Amino acid sequence: MALCISSDRKYVATGQLGSTPLLFIWNCSDCQLKTKWSKAKLPKGTRGITAVSISYNGKYVACSDNHNDHNVYVYEIN
Repeated sequence: MALCISSDRKYVATGQLGSTPLLFIWNCSDCQLKTKWSKAKLPKGTRGITAVSISYNGKYVACSDNHNDHNVYVYEIN
């Protein structure tokens, strides 16, 4: 599992392990998802999220998977 806290400490990004892992963006104060988008499903076969990071301005989230190719995914949060 991967975890990252935003620079303003308002949001947390977490990534799951498994064949089709999920990436979540949480609000730290009430543990609710940040927006309707706040859950992304990575493609089958990625075998888990190994690293996750939120950009300094909080606009993007990036994660890398545990696939043999070690793919990187970048999502716009808003």
